[in-house]
Amino acid sequence: ENARRVTVVINYPHWRVGTLPLTPKMLPFFPKSYHNPVRFQFVDGRTGEKFPGWTVFDHKYVFGLDDWYKKNKLPVGAYITVRSGKDPMEVIVEFQNTRGQRDWVRMVTITGNRVSFQMTPAAIGCKYDELMIIGDTSPESTDKFWLTAEDRNRSVFDLLCEVFPELSKLNPQSTVHAKTLYSAVNVYRRTAPGVVFQELISRQCFIPMNHGYWTYDPSLRDK
Repeated sequence: ENARRVTVVINYPHWRVGTLPLTPKMLPFFPKSYHNPVRFQFVDGRTGEKFPGWTVFDHKYVFGLDDWYKKNKLPVGAYITVRSGKDPMEVIVEFQNTRGQRDWVRMVTITGNRVSFQMTPAAIGCKYDELMIIGDTSPESTDKFWLTAEDRNRSVFDLLCEVFPELSKLNPQSTVHAKTLYSAVNVYRRTAPGVVFQELISRQCFIPMNHGYWTYDPSLRDK
């Protein structure tokens, strides 16, 4: 078996529809074809269970993981490891299991047309990125919000200004890490990390602190 592997963190859009991004590091693990989609077999690295997956190179993603995410109760922010199987048409996926620990998690709720977050204890059975994790107990409500948020076609800057106060209230220092902002903006709509980070560094209202954390001064929003 080829020991090569790569680990990724799933964001909200990938978690919701059961996909993984086809990043440059991920590409070597999946069968290649100019025809889309390409079917292959996922193999659960823990149980050996096999289930179908498909690569869509045109849009740079892999799908087929929806049931696997749900069955294993994996949250947004979970670490997913991909490695090569013995068969070139098989790809092994796994997560690092933990003993059903209860952690405080950023939980998203939709009220009207607004997203809010609160810290809620939840049973998490895998290792995850603490800066990226988001829980959602009502993804169907978030789906409806996703559609209206896309219809409004709001800028990433507007989304950051809306979500920042929601996240900063969860931290006594009122600071928010850039990765947390990226993860939260993706609840609104699929957004690349570079787009979020560019807004942070180019707007006066976002003030850099130490170690990737930021504060927000709404009085400087229109500067």
